[in-house]
Amino acid sequence: GSNGLFKGRIQVISFETDEVTQLASCEPTVMLEVPFKILVWQDGDDTFIAFTNAMNLKHRYMIRGCDEIIHEINKSLIRVVNDAIRTN
Repeated sequence: GSNGLFKGRIQVISFETDEVTQLASCEPTVMLEVPFKILVWQDGDDTFIAFTNAMNLKHRYMIRGCDEIIHEINKSLIRVVNDAIRTN
């Protein structure tokens, strides 16, 4: 609204898989981001979902290699998000 107050509902879903913890062997500082979060919020009649693409972490933490693990994390995140969309 125009008064700057958010009136919708927000839910934060923690997301952690074996692949996420495997990232520590690539770059330990990436564990600052764990567990990953999936954000779901409603504003009026609209529902929104947001999450960090794991490829962003590759650049932020300058991860060398580990592309296969990052790819698996993204596939898992997208699967969870798609399931959430289907159940609403």
